[in-house]
Amino acid sequence: MLTVELPELGARSYYSGWVGKAVAKRAGRFYYVSHAARQSVELYQVSTRQAAIRRAQRAGSYERIAGLRVVEEVGRSRRVRWSEPDGRLRERHLNELTAAQRTRMFVRGEDGLSQCG
Repeated sequence: MLTVELPELGARSYYSGWVGKAVAKRAGRFYYVSHAARQSVELYQVSTRQAAIRRAQRAGSYERIAGLRVVEEVGRSRRVRWSEPDGRLRERHLNELTAAQRTRMFVRGEDGLSQCG
């Protein structure tokens, strides 16, 4: 799941989000999540996941992934623009990206590459 599909954590009791149709199989789907569940995801992202990302960055693991795509931008219209390994820019609506395509999508930050989501 690309981070853009996670509802932003705030002070509500429940949040709604959207999963693209290519992942949900047939049609996109709204989902609802409690504050406690969304808070647990946030805690995972900033602790356990960040530690795993740092280890992979230090080991250079991401750079060795075949077919790696670097996300350049996710627009307001939910269009994702990325660079292919050969440098070509591609663009597609978030709704159309399959789970397999998403696993090869990364972002480049100050500390190097990290997987989206």
